[in-house]
Amino acid sequence: MEFINIKLDRIDREQKGKAEYRVNGNILFAEEAAMYHYKQSGYNVIWSENNYWWHLLGLLFWDVIFAKVKGAVKVVSGEIEEYIYTHYPEFDELFQSAININGMPDDFFTADFYRHRMDMINNRIKELSNSEIIPILHKSYKDHYGKNFRMIEDWNKFSIEELSIAPKMFSNEVLLKILERILINSTFPLGKSNMNLEK
Repeated sequence: MEFINIKLDRIDREQKGKAEYRVNGNILFAEEAAMYHYKQSGYNVIWSENNYWWHLLGLLFWDVIFAKVKGAVKVVSGEIEEYIYTHYPEFDELFQSAININGMPDDFFTADFYRHRMDMINNRIKELSNSEIIPILHKSYKDHYGKNFRMIEDWNKFSIEELSIAPKMFSNEVLLKILERILINSTFPLGKSNMNLEK
Protein backbone atom coordinates (compact mmCIF):
# COMPACT_ATOMS: atom_id res chain seq x y z
CA MET A 1 0.00 0.00 0.00
CA GLU A 2 1.32 3.42 -0.93
CA PHE A 3 0.60 6.50 1.17
CA ILE A 4 0.40 9.93 -0.40
CA ASN A 5 0.91 13.17 1.49
CA ILE A 6 -1.13 16.03 0.08
CA LYS A 7 0.07 19.53 0.91
CA LEU A 8 -2.84 21.87 1.58
CA ASP A 9 -3.25 25.42 2.83
CA ARG A 10 -4.82 25.05 6.29
CA ILE A 11 -7.13 27.80 7.46
CA ASP A 12 -6.39 29.05 10.96
CA ARG A 13 -9.47 29.70 13.03
CA GLU A 14 -9.72 31.24 16.49
CA GLN A 15 -12.39 28.75 17.49
CA LYS A 16 -11.54 25.09 17.65
CA GLY A 17 -13.30 22.69 15.35
CA LYS A 18 -12.66 20.46 12.39
CA ALA A 19 -9.62 21.42 10.36
CA GLU A 20 -10.44 23.29 7.17
CA TYR A 21 -8.31 23.76 4.08
CA ARG A 22 -8.35 26.11 1.12
CA VAL A 23 -8.47 24.07 -2.08
CA ASN A 24 -8.83 25.70 -5.48
CA GLY A 25 -10.75 28.64 -4.00
CA ASN A 26 -13.00 26.48 -1.82
CA ILE A 27 -12.91 25.87 1.93
CA LEU A 28 -13.04 22.13 2.55
CA PHE A 29 -12.80 19.72 5.47
CA ALA A 30 -9.96 17.19 5.32
CA GLU A 31 -12.29 14.49 3.96
CA GLU A 32 -13.58 16.81 1.25
CA ALA A 33 -10.04 17.84 0.36
CA ALA A 34 -9.05 14.18 -0.02
CA MET A 35 -12.12 13.59 -2.17
CA TYR A 36 -11.23 16.57 -4.34
CA HIS A 37 -7.67 15.26 -4.79
CA TYR A 38 -8.83 11.80 -5.86
CA LYS A 39 -11.54 13.17 -8.16
CA GLN A 40 -8.88 15.28 -9.86
CA SER A 41 -6.88 12.06 -10.30
CA GLY A 42 -9.81 10.39 -12.07
CA TYR A 43 -11.32 8.36 -9.22
CA ASN A 44 -14.96 8.13 -8.18
CA VAL A 45 -15.25 8.86 -4.47
CA ILE A 46 -17.91 9.14 -1.79
CA TRP A 47 -17.72 10.38 1.78
CA SER A 48 -19.30 7.45 3.51
CA GLU A 49 -18.07 7.09 7.10
CA ASN A 50 -20.18 4.47 8.90
CA ASN A 51 -23.43 5.36 7.15
CA TYR A 52 -22.54 3.43 4.01
CA TRP A 53 -22.11 0.18 5.90
CA TRP A 54 -25.26 0.78 7.97
CA HIS A 55 -27.20 1.18 4.73
CA LEU A 56 -25.82 -2.07 3.29
CA LEU A 57 -26.38 -3.97 6.51
CA GLY A 58 -29.92 -2.71 6.89
CA LEU A 59 -30.90 -3.46 3.31
CA LEU A 60 -29.37 -6.93 3.18
CA PHE A 61 -30.63 -7.97 6.63
CA TRP A 62 -33.95 -6.07 6.63
CA ASP A 63 -36.18 -9.08 7.29
CA VAL A 64 -33.90 -10.28 10.09
CA ILE A 65 -33.78 -6.87 11.77
CA PHE A 66 -37.55 -6.46 11.60
CA ALA A 67 -38.38 -10.07 12.47
CA LYS A 68 -41.23 -10.46 14.92
CA VAL A 69 -39.38 -12.37 17.62
CA LYS A 70 -39.36 -12.30 21.40
CA GLY A 71 -37.50 -9.15 22.34
CA ALA A 72 -38.62 -7.06 19.40
CA VAL A 73 -41.19 -5.50 21.75
CA LYS A 74 -40.52 -4.32 25.29
CA VAL A 75 -43.21 -3.46 27.82
CA VAL A 76 -42.35 -0.99 30.59
CA SER A 77 -44.36 -0.92 33.78
CA GLY A 78 -42.95 1.48 36.34
CA GLU A 79 -39.32 0.46 36.77
CA ILE A 80 -39.84 -3.01 35.29
CA GLU A 81 -38.89 -3.61 31.65
CA GLU A 82 -39.82 -6.91 30.04
CA TYR A 83 -39.56 -8.31 26.53
CA ILE A 84 -42.77 -10.00 25.47
CA TYR A 85 -43.43 -13.09 23.38
CA THR A 86 -44.95 -12.96 19.92
CA HIS A 87 -48.15 -14.72 21.06
CA TYR A 88 -48.93 -11.78 23.40
CA PRO A 89 -52.31 -10.41 22.16
CA GLU A 90 -51.01 -6.88 21.54
CA PHE A 91 -47.58 -7.86 20.16
CA ASP A 92 -48.24 -6.78 16.55
CA GLU A 93 -49.68 -3.43 17.59
CA LEU A 94 -46.82 -2.73 20.01
CA PHE A 95 -44.24 -3.88 17.45
CA GLN A 96 -45.60 -1.50 14.82
CA SER A 97 -45.70 1.31 17.37
CA ALA A 98 -42.02 0.75 18.24
CA ILE A 99 -41.09 0.84 14.55
CA ASN A 100 -43.14 3.98 13.93
CA ILE A 101 -41.64 5.82 16.90
CA ASN A 102 -38.05 4.53 16.97
CA GLY A 103 -37.48 3.16 13.48
CA MET A 104 -36.24 -0.11 14.96
CA PRO A 105 -37.29 -3.00 17.20
CA ASP A 106 -36.99 -2.42 20.95
CA ASP A 107 -34.02 -4.79 21.35
CA PHE A 108 -31.90 -3.17 18.65
CA PHE A 109 -28.50 -1.96 19.98
CA THR A 110 -28.65 -4.56 22.76
CA ALA A 111 -26.89 -7.90 23.15
CA ASP A 112 -30.32 -9.54 23.13
CA PHE A 113 -30.84 -8.46 19.53
CA TYR A 114 -28.18 -10.86 18.30
CA ARG A 115 -29.22 -13.63 20.70
CA HIS A 116 -32.86 -13.45 19.59
CA ARG A 117 -31.92 -13.65 15.90
CA MET A 118 -28.69 -15.67 15.83
CA ASP A 119 -30.10 -18.53 13.74
CA MET A 120 -31.81 -16.09 11.38
CA ILE A 121 -28.59 -14.11 10.96
CA ASN A 122 -26.55 -17.24 10.25
CA ASN A 123 -29.15 -18.46 7.76
CA ARG A 124 -29.20 -15.08 6.02
CA ILE A 125 -25.40 -15.10 5.75
CA LYS A 126 -25.50 -18.59 4.20
CA GLU A 127 -28.21 -17.47 1.78
CA LEU A 128 -26.29 -14.35 0.74
CA SER A 129 -23.00 -16.26 0.48
CA ASN A 130 -24.42 -18.28 -2.39
CA SER A 131 -26.36 -15.49 -4.11
CA GLU A 132 -25.86 -12.55 -6.41
CA ILE A 133 -25.94 -9.76 -3.82
CA ILE A 134 -26.50 -6.76 -6.09
CA PRO A 135 -29.99 -7.81 -7.32
CA ILE A 136 -31.00 -8.57 -3.71
CA LEU A 137 -29.70 -5.15 -2.63
CA HIS A 138 -31.59 -3.42 -5.45
CA LYS A 139 -34.84 -5.23 -4.59
CA SER A 140 -34.56 -4.38 -0.89
CA TYR A 141 -33.81 -0.75 -1.72
CA LYS A 142 -36.86 -0.56 -4.01
CA ASP A 143 -39.14 -2.36 -1.53
CA HIS A 144 -38.15 -0.36 1.55
CA TYR A 145 -37.07 3.06 0.26
CA GLY A 146 -38.33 5.85 2.52
CA LYS A 147 -39.46 3.66 5.41
CA ASN A 148 -38.72 4.76 8.96
CA PHE A 149 -35.48 2.96 9.84
CA ARG A 150 -32.97 4.08 12.44
CA MET A 151 -29.98 2.74 10.48
CA ILE A 152 -30.92 4.75 7.39
CA GLU A 153 -31.72 8.26 8.55
CA ASP A 154 -31.30 9.77 5.08
CA TRP A 155 -32.41 7.57 2.19
CA ASN A 156 -30.89 10.02 -0.29
CA LYS A 157 -27.39 9.97 1.18
CA PHE A 158 -26.32 7.19 -1.22
CA SER A 159 -27.75 6.21 -4.56
CA ILE A 160 -28.34 2.52 -5.27
CA GLU A 161 -25.40 2.72 -7.70
CA GLU A 162 -23.14 3.93 -4.86
CA LEU A 163 -24.45 1.22 -2.55
CA SER A 164 -23.57 -1.34 -5.22
CA ILE A 165 -19.87 -0.38 -5.19
CA ALA A 166 -18.82 -2.55 -2.23
CA PRO A 167 -20.66 -5.67 -3.47
CA LYS A 168 -18.89 -5.21 -6.82
CA MET A 169 -15.47 -4.74 -5.24
CA PHE A 170 -15.54 -7.43 -2.55
CA SER A 171 -16.28 -11.12 -2.69
CA ASN A 172 -19.47 -12.21 -0.94
CA GLU A 173 -17.37 -13.78 1.80
CA VAL A 174 -15.44 -10.58 2.56
CA LEU A 175 -18.51 -8.33 2.34
CA LEU A 176 -20.54 -10.56 4.65
CA LYS A 177 -17.72 -10.83 7.20
CA ILE A 178 -17.64 -7.02 7.39
CA LEU A 179 -21.42 -6.82 7.81
CA GLU A 180 -21.51 -9.64 10.35
CA ARG A 181 -18.80 -7.92 12.42
CA ILE A 182 -20.76 -4.66 12.39
CA LEU A 183 -23.99 -6.47 13.23
CA ILE A 184 -22.48 -8.28 16.20
CA ASN A 185 -20.48 -5.36 17.57
CA SER A 186 -23.13 -2.70 17.10
CA THR A 187 -25.62 -4.54 19.27
CA PHE A 188 -23.52 -4.61 22.42
CA PRO A 189 -23.25 -1.76 24.90
CA LEU A 190 -19.70 -0.46 24.65
CA GLY A 191 -17.26 -2.44 26.75
CA LYS A 192 -19.91 -4.84 28.07
CA SER A 193 -19.74 -7.77 25.66
CA ASN A 194 -18.57 -11.02 27.19
CA MET A 195 -20.57 -13.28 24.90
CA ASN A 196 -18.60 -15.96 23.04
CA LEU A 197 -19.71 -15.69 19.43
CA GLU A 198 -17.08 -17.84 17.76
CA LYS A 199 -18.39 -20.45 15.36
